[in-house]
Amino acid sequence: MQDAIIKEPHTCKNCDNQFEGIVCNICGQKVKSFSNTPKDLLREWWAARKEDIYHFLFTTRELLLRPGLVLEEYLDGKRKKYYNSTNYFLLIASLVTFVTLQFREVDAVKALEKWNSIYEKMGITMPDKNPAGLMTFEWISTHYNVAMMITLPFLAMASFWVFKTFFRKRTYKFGDHFVMHLFIYGLISFILIPTLPFIDPGDPNSPGILWTWVFLLIVYTWVYKSWLKINWAKAILGSILSYFFYFVFFFLFIIGIVIVAILLTIAVIFVIKLF
Repeated sequence: MQDAIIKEPHTCKNCDNQFEGIVCNICGQKVKSFSNTPKDLLREWWAARKEDIYHFLFTTRELLLRPGLVLEEYLDGKRKKYYNSTNYFLLIASLVTFVTLQFREVDAVKALEKWNSIYEKMGITMPDKNPAGLMTFEWISTHYNVAMMITLPFLAMASFWVFKTFFRKRTYKFGDHFVMHLFIYGLISFILIPTLPFIDPGDPNSPGILWTWVFLLIVYTWVYKSWLKINWAKAILGSILSYFFYFVFFFLFIIGIVIVAILLTIAVIFVIKLF
């Protein structure tokens, strides 16, 4: 029966190619009658997704155990066995956003009040219930994946500059550091998913925030040591400096946007007065 199917000529339902066998030699479509029963649909979905699931789990395991090897091979072009770095990050970031919205209610007003009290102790006066601050906090809470994609280039810029300037590690470029952060930030977020219901980013005194930062620095220290072939002291210092300059670069970026916005506003007002 199988031999008869193989020898029988077929017209591919996908690309209209004429072929013999059970698989189209042009597009890979199988010779099969689709009944569209729940069982068949589930089997078809699993057949299409099982390789992705395997690559995702394999990449996660290898990033935990051998991050340096994963990054070396991936950046060198050996990518067939690994999950795509951008898809890896976006998938996990989307999952984090979903879990956060399901298990934690976002109260931007209370969150800003708590953070403002911390700023006041530092001698920084922040406006109460700042509309821009409220909108930003709520947007980040519901668009975590987009927010992190916006800020990751600054983290990549910081780690690239720190290791190039202070530790003379010039082998990897900015783009390589960006790929590394896509993988590692995704990995950290994936590991921390079970703790999300117990971490309140709106409460600066929450112990979960402190432990999250500690865990983040531990993972990045292990990655830098493994990937850049440096000792523990340099890896720890590099992790701390990378995050310090990450905040510096991002703060300067925000200041630049504010200055440009002010200048544009002044220019628009000036043009309006001319007419």
